[in-house]
Amino acid sequence: MGMIMKSKRTSCRSSLRAGIRPAGRAGEGFAWLIFDAGGDLFQYQCYWMGGHCDDHLIEHTRMATDAEAVGWAAARTPRAGIRMPDHRTYWAGSAPCPNGFAGIWRAPVQTSNPDRVPVSVLV
Repeated sequence: MGMIMKSKRTSCRSSLRAGIRPAGRAGEGFAWLIFDAGGDLFQYQCYWMGGHCDDHLIEHTRMATDAEAVGWAAARTPRAGIRMPDHRTYWAGSAPCPNGFAGIWRAPVQTSNPDRVPVSVLV
């Protein structure tokens, strides 16, 4: 038999088993915004996670653009990550960016040419 190791994640699992629901208060949790290439009009799956380890779904919706998805997240939490069509994950929150993200998402840039679609800037 193997040895059982205790970790910080153990306390996260215990809150899940106890059935504790996250409060869902604005300013808490983490938002994941995931590009969905499913082909319909709504291309970003938006998840607001909360609870002791941000492991409980508080709210889910879909948005058509990355800017709309980030706006949805910003209304809920300062911590957000967005998975873009390039399969890289960028920081989209107003809180300081933690390590591990490919860059920082910036709001779409408006162009003087009305035929061009605004493009998000990734740094």
